[in-house]
Amino acid sequence: FTLMDILLGKVGKSIKKVLYQQEISVFAEYRNLDLQHAISYSPNSSLDDDQWFFLDSLPSKNIKNPITVCLNANSNDWVQISSDEYTSIRFLTLIDKLNSRAFYQKVPNSMLIKKPRLNWTGLNDQPSISVDPIILINEIPDAIYDESTERLYFKDISKLTDIFRGIDQQFKEATEVEVSNFVNSNIFDTASGFDIKKVSTPVRKKINAVQARFDSFSASEQVQFISNVQQYLSHITFKNGKFIINNNEDVRDLADALDQRFHETPITREKRRTQSYRSM
Repeated sequence: FTLMDILLGKVGKSIKKVLYQQEISVFAEYRNLDLQHAISYSPNSSLDDDQWFFLDSLPSKNIKNPITVCLNANSNDWVQISSDEYTSIRFLTLIDKLNSRAFYQKVPNSMLIKKPRLNWTGLNDQPSISVDPIILINEIPDAIYDESTERLYFKDISKLTDIFRGIDQQFKEATEVEVSNFVNSNIFDTASGFDIKKVSTPVRKKINAVQARFDSFSASEQVQFISNVQQYLSHITFKNGKFIINNNEDVRDLADALDQRFHETPITREKRRTQSYRSM
């Protein structure tokens, strides 16, 4: 008995078999990807070149793995994708049965080539011209799922929203109501003329991550937060016990302050804002 590689494609609502053989050599490099330096996903973190993010326990996070039913199924029962369906493939999944891993690649229109091409292996060794679509394969996959640990690895979570339903909730932005509650809270207030609709998408994502942070602080921590904001964000007015928000930049700065992104270097005492951090 020989374990096989299985290549699947998502077409419409169906997952169909693309290719099934002993080993798909073009994916050989996928098997050698080093995941030992992977770090737990956080929207506040950035990756080094050799690193991956990971998420554990997808079901508990309401994230659906689209090929769960395929991992242990009999591939002989799967429908083979037809040639006229290749232009409708939305993502590819390679199931590596030997290593109990699955590799995923999104297939946007930019990865689908439909131009005529000259083939050197034609009838009677003569070149032929065809217009069959070509799907480009990435050097590294968009995601890797390890069956043994039930862990999902990836580098850019935004590429996975069309593959793993529910994963977008891991980096969703605050709603307009949540933004309003944030800028009109126990500690913040808005200046006359402030327009909630001008709060940008990146800032809304920051708000979503920290909107309950001030209330979670102890009384002494709240006092320290106010002191820190006055120290690092002197351009924001503090009046009647609240910071007055004038624009989108003020919202961004206060969200970053709640996320404790402002600090002073211990030796040179230089004030800095941290764009990305990793908990230790």
